[in-house]
Amino acid sequence: MAPAFPCKSHNLANRDEAVMFHPHTERLIREWRERRIGGQLPARAEMSPVAFGPLLPQLFILGREKAGAEVFRLAGGLVNDLHGRELKGVNFLQLWVAGEREKIELSLGQARLL
Repeated sequence: MAPAFPCKSHNLANRDEAVMFHPHTERLIREWRERRIGGQLPARAEMSPVAFGPLLPQLFILGREKAGAEVFRLAGGLVNDLHGRELKGVNFLQLWVAGEREKIELSLGQARLL
């Protein structure tokens, strides 16, 4: 049986041409990059979740309050349902086992540089 959302293969040899695994992820990354100005992260006001339409239930947005505190600013219905609770205001890092939190925090820091 074929997957419901076929994923493209990825090419990490050239970072600018890397393709994400899932079309929804590709769309989010494309939207993010289009809003970056001069390599700076988009302003919060420039990222309206409504613009993502049908992806909204699968979307979450984190805000870094301080080191070790990556808090959900928004979590779509599907994300909340998967966790069995409302995630707004919850520290994303607390969803991971203690030994993995540092890796996740480092990955989030690297993602901010993309």
